[in-house]
Amino acid sequence: MKIYTDGSYRDGKAAWGFIVKDNDGRLLHCQTGAVKANKSANIEGELIAVMKAVEWALSKKRKVVHIYYDYSGIEKFATGEWIPKQPITQFYWQFINLVPIQVVFHKVKGHLNHGNNIVDTLTRDALKKPPQDRQKLFGGLVRFIQNGELVLNGLFA
Repeated sequence: MKIYTDGSYRDGKAAWGFIVKDNDGRLLHCQTGAVKANKSANIEGELIAVMKAVEWALSKKRKVVHIYYDYSGIEKFATGEWIPKQPITQFYWQFINLVPIQVVFHKVKGHLNHGNNIVDTLTRDALKKPPQDRQKLFGGLVRFIQNGELVLNGLFA
């Protein structure tokens, strides 16, 4: 199973999306949404997409999830190679490192990969949706954290 993620930003909204493909390339699931963007608007959608994809994989009782992404920060914030300074990057780092699932990252070139192109189109379409409630969106993610204390400061502003 492969999960392709992407994010987009326009006019104060950050959109996120992911698609799930089986090993034969068949589309199994897709999910998108948008939130009113915070300070790190350009990357917020990218990070939310990964967290929502991991949430989906956990709901399906997966032990390992393969994430295909085009934004380098997806892996670099998760591994600590880049220091998370904004509330969304701090939350993302904590989330990825506390969830009870192995996340395997695969960097792809943006707009040169079929799976990435599909999710890129879906996230741009998601910008047309009304923004989701931030507290509800992030609160849903928190329920998958086990044996860890998650800091949520600044996420709901």
